[in-house]
Amino acid sequence: MSIRARFLAAVVAVFLGAAPALAQVTGDPAYSDDELKTFAVAIVKVQRLNHVYLPKLDAAGTPEEQEKVLQSASAEMTRVVEDNGMSVHRFTQILDDLLVDTSLAERVRAHIRQSP
Repeated sequence: MSIRARFLAAVVAVFLGAAPALAQVTGDPAYSDDELKTFAVAIVKVQRLNHVYLPKLDAAGTPEEQEKVLQSASAEMTRVVEDNGMSVHRFTQILDDLLVDTSLAERVRAHIRQSP
């Protein structure tokens, strides 16, 4: 799966509640609260982009149009993540870990609830 599709699929899963169903107790990786706060802000912004791009993806009539939508979404999501002070690699690393770690997912949810 491409990074573009992973962004869309993983973020949708997290915000539609699939993450707890997928989670296993694996031990919380060593992420600082500051890093998770940064991640929380970025993921909320990425989730907002999903609300913009998922309807466009659904409306795309051809594989070429779908690819253009995915490219635009990926570029915008990358910009949002990097503008919030995090690399895309680190963002996806945290995202992958929170999908399988309930305690990490709860830490991120707590930061999301506390963000303005």
